[in-house]
Amino acid sequence: MKKILLFCSTLFLFFAVYGQGHIYPVQANVNVVAPYSLYLSDYVSGSKERLIVTLLNRDVQYPSMPVRLRLSIKGNGFSIQTRPYASVSPITLEPNVPYKLTVDDLMPYFDTRNLFAQGLGGDSYLKGGRLPEGMIEFGIEVLEYGTSKVLSQRAIGTAWLALQKPPLLSLPFQDEVIPWREPLNLLFQWTPQHSGVARVEYELIIKELWDNGLAPESAFAWSPEIFRERITSTSYLYGTLAPALEPGRRYAWAVRVVAKDGADDVSIFENEGLSMIRSFRIARYCPEPVQVKATAERGYIHVEWESAPEHIDYTVAYRVKGAETWAEVRSTFPSALLSGVRPGYTYEYRVGGFCEPLVPTFGKTAFLTLPSEDTTRLRNCGMLRPVDLSNQDPLDELLNGDQFIAGDFPVHVQEVTGSQGFFTGNGYVHVPFLAYAPFKVTFDNVYINTDRRMIRGVVKTVYDPTESGMGNMDDIFTGGGHTGNVVEGITKTDLSADFVIDKDSGFFFDETTGKIEVTDASGQVIGYIETGHSVSGGGEPGGNNGNAPSVFPMTVKDSEGNIYEVEEAPEDDSGTENEGAGENPDSGSKKQLVVTPVGKSGDGLNQDEVNFKRLDSRMAEVVFTDTEGSLYAFDAWKAVYSGSYLIRTKYEQLGESYRVPAKLIPSGKKDKVGVVITIHDPSVDPDKVI
Repeated sequence: MKKILLFCSTLFLFFAVYGQGHIYPVQANVNVVAPYSLYLSDYVSGSKERLIVTLLNRDVQYPSMPVRLRLSIKGNGFSIQTRPYASVSPITLEPNVPYKLTVDDLMPYFDTRNLFAQGLGGDSYLKGGRLPEGMIEFGIEVLEYGTSKVLSQRAIGTAWLALQKPPLLSLPFQDEVIPWREPLNLLFQWTPQHSGVARVEYELIIKELWDNGLAPESAFAWSPEIFRERITSTSYLYGTLAPALEPGRRYAWAVRVVAKDGADDVSIFENEGLSMIRSFRIARYCPEPVQVKATAERGYIHVEWESAPEHIDYTVAYRVKGAETWAEVRSTFPSALLSGVRPGYTYEYRVGGFCEPLVPTFGKTAFLTLPSEDTTRLRNCGMLRPVDLSNQDPLDELLNGDQFIAGDFPVHVQEVTGSQGFFTGNGYVHVPFLAYAPFKVTFDNVYINTDRRMIRGVVKTVYDPTESGMGNMDDIFTGGGHTGNVVEGITKTDLSADFVIDKDSGFFFDETTGKIEVTDASGQVIGYIETGHSVSGGGEPGGNNGNAPSVFPMTVKDSEGNIYEVEEAPEDDSGTENEGAGENPDSGSKKQLVVTPVGKSGDGLNQDEVNFKRLDSRMAEVVFTDTEGSLYAFDAWKAVYSGSYLIRTKYEQLGESYRVPAKLIPSGKKDKVGVVITIHDPSVDPDKVI
């Protein structure tokens, strides 16, 4: 039994090794050339090869080998393959002579009559002649022509097929009305959406729409074509050499993008590369306004021109010279006021006339420089120049969006009623001395003449007594947010010592270590107090030298609660320290300090045991005041301050009525304040109040 099993295993191993080592007499290679098309017919048409297939007969014992091919196209869940009995001509392969198949050789294998499909969607792809998007595998096997014996391994070429998007149309806009002019010089512009395509061409197509009731997408197919041009750029200037576009006619246009491979067109775009369809209309002839004149006034420009019978309305566009956007003012009269202009700037302006709604015909652009100063007003001490109000003829009509002059302020009308010179409504004015900010105004039964000047009546600004539209910016611009909390350098206060200090103890400060050495009456060291401050470099020890901040005065509390004020010895007029203060001979460079007993502290209250915002005057009241002999400012609360938010918030309030005063104490200095104690409870001893 073991011998039989061993024999079978050896036999199977022999067949496996033989199968793996089998060499086919023909070698095939397949290469798919980009750009990749989704259409089967593109691979066997045109002047350039799309699918390159090379065959090599490696069997010298088999000269003049007649063969045929088995084409297979595989994708996601489907396959298309050559029928077993397809009608194709034999291909003869000579030994060791590569044979590159021509388009004519491959054409029968892409004939749908010689192919069959399998899998999901395969039949529809084959009947439509178009492959789906995604990864596609083109395979070639070589078969012996008479016996269909397989003579080669399956050679594979892969391609990622994807449809590119056609361009987006930019100019003209959809349903845009183009003003008529000669020459027209109409710019067509579009934006590509494809990527990874080396070379493309664009075909601009323009058709005239005869039926204005149909959507351009529906009428485009059968409408007469008046222009078609292939170009390589993404814009085209339609000028005098192109067929004329007639005024009042409606046109549709589209752009078709074509991928080029040599001289061939390759179908790799959606909708065969055709973009969306847009329409536009050429407006009827409309003359431009002429005899345009502009005059610079204070805060505005007065523009007037000659009207034409065809015009039904006007617009004036203006901007600072070189700016990107235009501002526009509409007018029903042959004049307009351009407000909000700045002195010293150069403005460009143009006047357009409407012969039909929404389609202005603009004249040439002109320029006007405003003077930096109103020289007439300067000569008259700022007084308003005389205004000619002799014209008493009433203005027939004033519309929303119009303007009139009140004094020397242009009033922009937003809502208006009335006629025959008398009008009521509201609008806004730009105030030059307030950065040309717009202010809302109202007018009631004012009289306006044909020069559009108000000759009787009053224009009033709208006032909000609650000032709800005004923000309080005092805190932002005036500062002062740190009043009463001045800190300079490192100022140490209320230091603690873990030993008892006697009133006769000596204090010596070593500024190299930042420590205070404390001695008893006999000069023996009883402890050290760390100030956290030391001075490096030269300078007068303990002084305020350059960037070295003062450490003193400060307060020190010992282990029994005794509080001492510690300060440097004051200097006399000569700049030397007073007698009794100086360096301790036994302490090297340590400087002796002046120590004054202040009192004794009690046990502190916890944060939850006291409300610092509440005052209780049942026992006593302590009020700080200025006093005679004080050196620096004492800023006490005054009743008049309550009316100012800016000042009121700078004084901390305790209780209902007490405002904490502010006292100026320069760093390193001291001063005195007055204390008024009012006793309400006889048990309170004022001498014990610290």
